[in-house]
Amino acid sequence: MTEADRGTKSTEILIGDPERFKRLMEEFRIAGPSRIAAIVDYDGTISPLEMNSWDIPGLSNLDWPTIAGKLRRSAKIGEISEDEFWLQSISSLNEKGFGNSESTFEDVVVHLENACLLIREGVHNLFQTCSQLGRFIIYSAGIKAVIEPHVAKISQIADISESDIPSVVSNELDGSNLITISGKTGTTLLHELDKQGVNLNGISHFVLIGDSIGDARMSDGLQAEAVIKIGLLSTAKAVDPSIKASYIDTFDIVIVSDDSIEDANTLIEQFFDS
Repeated sequence: MTEADRGTKSTEILIGDPERFKRLMEEFRIAGPSRIAAIVDYDGTISPLEMNSWDIPGLSNLDWPTIAGKLRRSAKIGEISEDEFWLQSISSLNEKGFGNSESTFEDVVVHLENACLLIREGVHNLFQTCSQLGRFIIYSAGIKAVIEPHVAKISQIADISESDIPSVVSNELDGSNLITISGKTGTTLLHELDKQGVNLNGISHFVLIGDSIGDARMSDGLQAEAVIKIGLLSTAKAVDPSIKASYIDTFDIVIVSDDSIEDANTLIEQFFDS
């Protein structure tokens, strides 16, 4: 049974199991903000869907249209194995000389500094709300060194104190400046990134916000009493019944929207209700 409702503006809210979702929300309210961590995907979640191709550098869009175009024509993330997609991206970028060329990395930094900061409507409000939780973590399939400045810039605009700026968990450069998937061993998937650098003491409940099916696994490997999974689905994908059904089956609540994240923020604000 699916519950459909209207969110802010023209968004549509879909809940596969309304009773279960209601119980989860109540459990989070009882737990209280200090025991809750928000884990928010960056690519296509904080940045607008289908609008971050060249402005927000990531593994598959570091200013090399040929590489990115080839990968995007062959597959979209969420439609093939995440391992396959990102390992192809990493291999392509390293072969291009990213890892062995200091000037290449500097070019990326310059590109980042000059890029237009594209974010969804309501992101600043979301940052303000999540910064009041026990922990706030940003996940990105890009590279930490180029994502962190954007996160810091958003936090500054949102008037978040330096101590409350969210932690960024992403891919990093190894000792030889080759791109590596942090914490990746064997067949471990992308979203089981190494979270050892984030202090999660006292955190028992996790709320996840992401735009791809894989984002529902961002809490994998963590000790969690409860998890709420919020999925953002583009209107273009929502017209496909199979994709829509897959999102409803995967996420506790699905928000159909291309440009706003306000409804996700409204949900998280309810955790502060006594």
